[in-house]
This record gives sequence, C-alpha cells and structure tokens, in this order.
Amino acid sequence: MRRGVKTAIFGGTFNPIHNGHLHLAASVCAELEYGRVVFIPANVPPHKEVDDLVAGSHRLAMVRLAIAGNPAFSVDSCELDRGGVSYTIDTVRAIDTAGGRLGVIIGDDLAADYHCWRRAPELAREAELILGRRREPGAPLPFPHRVVRNVRLPLSSRLIRERLRAGLAIDHLTPPAVIRYIRSHRLYRAA
Repeated sequence: MRRGVKTAIFGGTFNPIHNGHLHLAASVCAELEYGRVVFIPANVPPHKEVDDLVAGSHRLAMVRLAIAGNPAFSVDSCELDRGGVSYTIDTVRAIDTAGGRLGVIIGDDLAADYHCWRRAPELAREAELILGRRREPGAPLPFPHRVVRNVRLPLSSRLIRERLRAGLAIDHLTPPAVIRYIRSHRLYRAA
C-alpha cells in the first residue's frame, strides 16, 4: 500500500467482474475521497454458494484486465494465496495500511447478514464499513458505516453467467478485455 493514500478494499468472487463493481469502486473514490480501491477476489466465499465458480487464476486475471489503466484501482491475490474460506476480518488484519484505517466496501444486499460475518463487531471497529447501493431499498446495517450514493446498476455476475450460457450478448456489462478473456478461455459455457 502507498503511504498516505486512503485505501478501501473490495472483496468478492468477481465471477466475473462487471461494470457495476467498477462503478461502485469509482464512486467510493469520488464521493468518500479514497485514493485507492484494492479488489480482492475471494478464494472460497463464506456466505455465498456459487455452483459455477471458475478458478481463482481466471477471476484474478479478469480483475486485472478490468482495472488496467485506472491508477486508483489495484488487485491483491492475498485471499487466493491464503486458500480456504475467505474472511474479511483476516484480510483486513493482513493488509498493511501504512498507518491509515482501511475501508471495506460491501453491497447493501449483504448488510442483512453482516451480523453473521466472522468477528463482525471487531471488523466494524477495525475498518470503516462502506455500504454500496445494490437494492431498493437496501437492508439496514446496525454498525457505524458510510453509504455511497452510487447508481444502482441492474448487473450481477450471475446475470452475466446466465446470458453467456444462453448465448446472449454481454457487451457493455463488463469491460471488453474481460469479454475477450471469457471467450478465449471458454468460461461460463453451457454444460
């Protein structure tokens, strides 16, 4: 981490990353004055069952392609490298924030279950929780947090996977480099 740069982490499966993820990260930078957002692909998500999760190496590569050229965005493979179930509290404690308090971006679709997260109260004390808008209305989060006024884009990784399996276009849902990667590696195809 660069010294003196206010940093937020954005964890998820990114299966695949899409423009909604990128818009939320850009909104955090613009509205909450974060200078850096670090995307962290989960190895095994603890609160989400994904039956068609592609290999971490593919998800990491797609994130790298999606954020290329944006100096405020970076990616860290720490959860993939650590293996096992990915818990946000472990990641927050492992990342060197160069003395600043780390922000943690979560979607409001996850807020209702936040109390089930590993060491949720400790996480809320150790990091600044940043709630991104995904649903209308979002679930309340009973811990101190900030809300981003991002546009709710009707996108999800599941939607992209379903469209790909059905042979439908995904143009403008995820960056062109990610689409090329998905096609070249034949990801998310019908079984």
